[in-house]
Amino acid sequence: MAGHIQDRWFKTETNPDGKTARVKSDRHGSGLRYRARYIGPDGTEKEQCS
Repeated sequence: MAGHIQDRWFKTETNPDGKTARVKSDRHGSGLRYRARYIGPDGTEKEQCS
């Protein structure tokens, strides 16, 4: 079962010189930090936040 973990407090942005950097998102420090998504056995996308 493949899935994806999203860090909702940081986002990755590309600088003008081509390098990537993690920057704080507007959600930083509030609410749940991580969101996990996966495809369930019935073929639908499932989600869980923690």
